[in-house]
Amino acid sequence: MKEISRLAIRLTKEQKERFEHVAHLGGFKTLTELVIFSVEEQGNKREKLLKSMKRSLLPKETGKAFLKPSYLRLSPMKN
Repeated sequence: MKEISRLAIRLTKEQKERFEHVAHLGGFKTLTELVIFSVEEQGNKREKLLKSMKRSLLPKETGKAFLKPSYLRLSPMKN
């Protein structure tokens, strides 16, 4: 059995009413279902983005080869 934890959040009356309306429109039974779904969805999107960014980064050695010439071009001019 999974361990259950609580999360307490405080909303203004207007926020709660708006979120409950959104939950109803989205077919969620409760505001809690909407919150859990939304947080998990955003977390999954962020994880995918981070994994994609890590894959697209150059290996350390290759990156150094590209950066070194750039660094030299950006050095201040000597008088």
